Amino acid sequence: MLSIASAKAALASRRQQNQDPASPASAPTPSRPPESKPNPPVKQEQTNRAAGENRNAVRHAAEAMPSITGLRISPHGAQASLVNISASGVLAECSVRLQPRSLVTVIFEGTFQPGSAEGRVARSSVASVAPDGALRYHVGISFTRPLVLDGALVTKADDKKQGEPSIAAAPAPVVRNRW
Repeated sequence: MLSIASAKAALASRRQQNQDPASPASAPTPSRPPESKPNPPVKQEQTNRAAGENRNAVRHAAEAMPSITGLRISPHGAQASLVNISASGVLAECSVRLQPRSLVTVIFEGTFQPGSAEGRVARSSVASVAPDGALRYHVGISFTRPLVLDGALVTKADDKKQGEPSIAAAPAPVVRNRW
């Protein structure tokens, strides 16, 4: 077995044998740093799109929407739970794999108004695998018409008005949605 030092020596001798001492390629070339060109300014929406973010509306976690206690997705009849919602769409978790681009109606359970919204499945991906092997899917649904969410949101100011004890605020969960 060759040692590293002997392998390097053999490689160096091969290089010397293949070079013509009179050729300009064998002359050492001065190294100089590559010329740097200033980068054009990048708009925020360009960086979001490059990172796979195509969001046009703010997402609200399920905890901020107590008026939605559950979801049903029709025509499949799938029971689902809310992950997050925006004026333009919803991310739900359910046990049924829905085909992207299929038309669906999301029926909101609870006191949320409107009671339903039509939309199209933008994406469907496996969210988790239960111990018994059952799959749970994250289903992103884009609404055909935007929803008004202002009155349904629970804010920190609303919590304080209800007389709940003040607790150090936990950092907001990072909600990633790719639809």
